[in-house]
Amino acid sequence: MTAITKPNTSIQRSIQLSIPDKIKAKLSQSEFRLVSASIPSEKNPKICELDERMRLRTASTIVIKAETRLGSKDKDDLHQEALIGEIESDLQKFPNMTTLEIFAALEMGLDGDFSEKNIVVFTSSNFVIWVKQYIELKKMPAMKVFAQLTHKIDQYEYVPTIEETLLHKLQMLRSALFKSGPESEGFQDYGGVIYSLLDQFGYFNLDSETKWGYMKKANQIMLQEAIDAKDAGKIKSMSDLMHATKLGFKDESVIATAQRLVVFDKLKEICQTIEDANDFLEKVKAKVDEYITVLNG
Repeated sequence: MTAITKPNTSIQRSIQLSIPDKIKAKLSQSEFRLVSASIPSEKNPKICELDERMRLRTASTIVIKAETRLGSKDKDDLHQEALIGEIESDLQKFPNMTTLEIFAALEMGLDGDFSEKNIVVFTSSNFVIWVKQYIELKKMPAMKVFAQLTHKIDQYEYVPTIEETLLHKLQMLRSALFKSGPESEGFQDYGGVIYSLLDQFGYFNLDSETKWGYMKKANQIMLQEAIDAKDAGKIKSMSDLMHATKLGFKDESVIATAQRLVVFDKLKEICQTIEDANDFLEKVKAKVDEYITVLNG
């Protein structure tokens, strides 16, 4: 049985996507580091795969690292909290960047690689500029070399195989199940990875009425978040979006939030005990293994 309480090392090894030795030998050390950092894994997730708590933790680490490196004076708690909130919001502008890439961009920014006359100032705006310059000046050239070496000149990002993608999603499911016991803290943002996995293998049998119910609930959550943030513009936008949903309009952001709600409810239902969660994971894994076997002929 695939235990939830301990990582499944066989799955972990399967999802640690690696660069073929023949290609690795032709990359410079810096190119190899850049390409490696772009490859997602359990220990190097994309920003879009982080829940809100993990994004805030990442943002907090970024702020602390920057202040430590630059010797900044301590800020009051209110200012510190606001800065962390801004960085957390900035992270969501780069959903397909991995955490390793984000911290690599931060390091280069703090080293003055993206600053004129090596004058380094850490702000939310500068952080966004550093990440953008990392992508343009560092990542894209390395990925172009990598793409050329793999005979995919027009492809600038590593594209995992179907098998690698499924195994990655399976590992994300394992992690989510671990966090979804009866004592978990309400709604968590699992992203669309787990939804797509469970939906592919027929675990959501939702009729139209139920789907629209989740859409309306998603609207309510998005509106409440805007109200809590006291953002007048966003409140109006979310109110308009709620009205549009009632008229039958399907907005991608509402659909994404609704899917996360579906996943949360499903996992909450499953995870009454660790044994139940383990059994469910084992069943999904069996379906994935069978699918991969057929796929490989």
